[in-house]
Amino acid sequence: MRNQYALDNPEPLILIDSFENSGIAILFGVWFERSRLVDLKNSLILDMQKAFAEAHIEIPYPKLDIRIRESQRSDIPEGT
Repeated sequence: MRNQYALDNPEPLILIDSFENSGIAILFGVWFERSRLVDLKNSLILDMQKAFAEAHIEIPYPKLDIRIRESQRSDIPEGT
């Protein structure tokens, strides 16, 4: 898949950077015209999201539950 905002020369660079707790960190570099940075970034993200969905690849996201309880202590000043 070719991106319309990426330059052909030099070719894109893709490296596995590291293995993380929830996945693999991939370093992806592509050459582009400076004035097209936002266009390139947005279109690459959308292209990757579409390709992953078509290949039935799900990206794991860490989840965190936060529960807030009211304090029963009377010595805590309001607003803290």
